Amino acid sequence: MGREEAKISKESFLEVGKNPDFRIFRNNTGMAYQGKKDKRSTRTTLILHDYHPIKYGLQVGSSDYILLKRRMITKEMIGTYIAQFGAVEFKRLKGVASTEQKAFIQMVLKMGGFGGFSRSVEDTLDICGDD
Repeated sequence: MGREEAKISKESFLEVGKNPDFRIFRNNTGMAYQGKKDKRSTRTTLILHDYHPIKYGLQVGSSDYILLKRRMITKEMIGTYIAQFGAVEFKRLKGVASTEQKAFIQMVLKMGGFGGFSRSVEDTLDICGDD
């Protein structure tokens, strides 16, 4: 995430975080390696033996932030709440979403969640429906 995106995301979630019905989680994705550290490793060079890759995050294309929004449900269960899943992907003003990112947001929307691409605090509040 670039500086512009980081600034927008920080400001956005300080604002969204004021609402007690939201929980926000950073969703870093990538791959790291785990193994036995060799004694020849230095402060700047790590040597691993018997290593294996570990993928982390939801999936390729999943959003920068995932959210839960507390919602009251149907009249048959008045007073009961559910957690609605949400996803926000931050983009610079000229940033372009990848095919995988678009597919992830579409999947979230299709499954009844909320989500979208944000370039500002206002975009984020619109996506979250922070009422």
